[in-house]
Amino acid sequence: MRVADPRRLAEVLLAQDKGWSEQQVGSLLNGGTREVELTTRIPVHVTYFTAMVDGQGNLRTLGDLYGLDTRMGASLFGGKVQFVTPRYDDEIRAMRARQRPASSAAPTRSTLVDAISNIFSP
Repeated sequence: MRVADPRRLAEVLLAQDKGWSEQQVGSLLNGGTREVELTTRIPVHVTYFTAMVDGQGNLRTLGDLYGLDTRMGASLFGGKVQFVTPRYDDEIRAMRARQRPASSAAPTRSTLVDAISNIFSP
């Protein structure tokens, strides 16, 4: 699962659970990957959005990779509800078009690695 600021998450969790300072967490992270078992169980709430409002105030819908909108719609409305959202490949192309300067070359084809690495990116 992606986390926007993994270092800060580690600092908060390890300060709470083990009393570690930011410097101790930094030393851990600078030394490479290492497991640290927490003493206290931390409840995690995962959110999954298929609609958002962008910085200009426009509604954007996102592909429902897990098909949860249809299942949630069925639960809420008592029947099969079809939600139409963009295909993920279309989202990748649109995202790249927004990021690309107007004078750049033709778009490149997205790869599976691109899709996976950007699943939880805005």
